[in-house]
Amino acid sequence: MSAVAILGEVLQTRHDLTKFDGVDAPDGTGTPSAVRAAERERCISDALKGRHALTWSQVLRECAADTEAAPPDSPRLRRDLIITAAFLVAWVEAIDRRKS
Repeated sequence: MSAVAILGEVLQTRHDLTKFDGVDAPDGTGTPSAVRAAERERCISDALKGRHALTWSQVLRECAADTEAAPPDSPRLRRDLIITAAFLVAWVEAIDRRKS
C-alpha cells in the first residue's frame, strides 16, 4: 500500500477519534527526565545498530523519546512529531510489503 493510501487511513482514523477534538492540554514535554530518557533510547539504538539488531520497535521508542524531550510548544516539537508520524507510515509500508 502506498504512503498516500496509508495517510488516508490515518486521516480517517483521526476523524473517528472525536475524544481528541478541542483538546487544549499542555504538551508535557521537555522535562529533565524526558531528556534523559531520549539519551538512553539513542544509546540503545546505537548499540543495536552496531550489532545489526535494530528493530522498528526500538526506532519508534527513540522517536517517541526524542519528541518527549523537545521543549513544549516549540518548532522542534512540531518537527519531531512530523518525523515520528513519517516513521510510522514507513513502518506500515514495511508491514504491507512483507504481506505481498
